[in-house]
Amino acid sequence: MSTTVTSKPFGRLQDGQTAYLFTLTNSSGASVQITNFGAALVSAILPDKHGVLGPIALGFDTIDAYETNPAYVGVVIGPVANRISGGQFSLDGNTYTLMANEGETCLHSGAAGWHNKLWSVEPISQGLRLSYETKENAGGFPGTISAKIQITFDDDNRLSYSLRAKATAPTPIAMTRHEYFNLADGGASEIHDHIVQIHSTKFADQAKDQTSNGAVKISEGTVNALASPTPLTRFKMQDGLLPFDHHHIVDGTGLRPMARVQSPHSGRQLDVLGTADGIQFYTGQSMAVCKGRDGITYGPCHGFALEAQARPNAVNMSNFPSIILRPGSLYEDIIVYHFGLID
Repeated sequence: MSTTVTSKPFGRLQDGQTAYLFTLTNSSGASVQITNFGAALVSAILPDKHGVLGPIALGFDTIDAYETNPAYVGVVIGPVANRISGGQFSLDGNTYTLMANEGETCLHSGAAGWHNKLWSVEPISQGLRLSYETKENAGGFPGTISAKIQITFDDDNRLSYSLRAKATAPTPIAMTRHEYFNLADGGASEIHDHIVQIHSTKFADQAKDQTSNGAVKISEGTVNALASPTPLTRFKMQDGLLPFDHHHIVDGTGLRPMARVQSPHSGRQLDVLGTADGIQFYTGQSMAVCKGRDGITYGPCHGFALEAQARPNAVNMSNFPSIILRPGSLYEDIIVYHFGLID
């Protein structure tokens, strides 16, 4: 039996358009829900060690909450994920100014980002295909950009994203996904009991504004030494928060394992695979207290994000792999969240 796809209206946006909620259910009864607003993951219901289905992703009950979503819960990020220093970059002799929405920094492409746009959508085998086209120079990014996301959920509990883009002018592209997961209970509790392993021994160093400064550092001896399974309880700070928000560089190319997270409480396990340079591990310490799905209250460290992506601020770092997409070329990245149980 293959995955079934059903849909229903999710609510009316402030501009009058209607967003839809799509449910992808596999043969075991596990399911994920996606809205075409921001291509957001609204819920993920997976079995625990007892075979009981339960939530493992943070999300909201209403479309209104996704329109006012300061923590980027569940959404696609583009054209460029993470931070761009000074809110500007130079390309082919021209300087482009972007929206500075975090001090002088452009975070997740500012208000023109694809996280708060209504995407066109069509059902496909085991999932959905979403499309969005920017206006020329939207948000300060050169050219017109045509983006597509293919989402599938299969009988092995793999949630897969294919992220693609083409552009009419040279422009930076570095998409990612911004799901927050809590493998114990979907966000009702904090994530301190989770065990994290990131298949990396290096990370991109940060400047004071949290953008990359161009340096690559060895993880050993730092808080980012997560190459072996590591309980997050080791890092709980005096204020109860966790310290993680760095880009971990993963060796190799192509679709490969990037990270594994386990919850001993539920017995659930998440493996993240990707084709990008590395993965940003963020433990939600800056998340404001808010009402989540089913009346649950979310707060700092109630979920973690593992964002497979290019290096932050790469457009301003000549020593980093280029993120410039030129006309006639295709941008493509693949991200897979594979849900399972601890052996």
